[in-house]
Amino acid sequence: MALTNKGAAWERKNSLYTIFSFIPVLNCIPFFHMHSRVENKRWALLGWFSIIVQILIIIALFIIPSIRYSNAPERPRYSDVAGVNPSVEDFMSQEQKAKYYEDSSYINSTEFKLSEEYENYQQAYEQYWVDLREWEQRPEIAAQISKYENYGSVWGGILIALCIAFFIIYLLLIIISFTERPRYLKLLAQNENKNSITTRIKSVKDNRNNIDENQNTKPKNAQTNSTAKTDINSADEDALSTLKGITIIDAKKAIAYREEHGGFNNTGEFFACINAKPHIIAAIEEQLTVGDYKTKKTSRSENNGKRQLDL
Repeated sequence: MALTNKGAAWERKNSLYTIFSFIPVLNCIPFFHMHSRVENKRWALLGWFSIIVQILIIIALFIIPSIRYSNAPERPRYSDVAGVNPSVEDFMSQEQKAKYYEDSSYINSTEFKLSEEYENYQQAYEQYWVDLREWEQRPEIAAQISKYENYGSVWGGILIALCIAFFIIYLLLIIISFTERPRYLKLLAQNENKNSITTRIKSVKDNRNNIDENQNTKPKNAQTNSTAKTDINSADEDALSTLKGITIIDAKKAIAYREEHGGFNNTGEFFACINAKPHIIAAIEEQLTVGDYKTKKTSRSENNGKRQLDL
């Protein structure tokens, strides 16, 4: 079941950091990762806690043995007083030694065990350990041995405690990493949603500003275009001939047609009159407008003069 509205695939992708939780010392990386994505100081503190504590424990585990053996009290040895434990070779005859060197299993054979030399060896061996136990029970020797053993027990206990502490912290960090995962994913999803909403709001504002600018500039353009357009029902030969692709001859034709038919009804009629080509129509059609055609009125004096001349 997904914890967020982003879906299970998104959550799995953003949970790969938990792999580092199973690696000692590197299990601080998940907390630093969560802090970098969501900027929560709690996870940064957990990351520093995990790395500092683990490193200190590891350093202590390497340093403590050297301290233990460098400052340890010397344990009394019976061999320094009475010599080493008796060896079986010391009780063999030359013939028995030759057989022993030829075959080391000779000391376990019936022939050697039934010999007088073997009985002497057994008595010396048993007496050595009896004397050893008596020597260790002396008060001054027992105190030295007790001090040595107590010292070793203390440092050994410290090492065991550090190992246990390291293991407990390791498990604890794994548990914290996985228990904090749902909260991290929810905060991350919220941040991404906020960023998405902010981006969309900014985009809407930019589009609105562009629309406002276009609306502010559109009346000016419309006004410019309207003033730049040529009225084919009122323009003279010079005005029409300034249009792209229109010659003075085409202008004369248009004016003659306009006077004869009482003006143009639309631009199509104008282009048909001058027999304009398609590329010329496409180039200047937007520059033309069709106004009301007004015939030129003559004054009475001019009419009277014409009548007198006619008479």
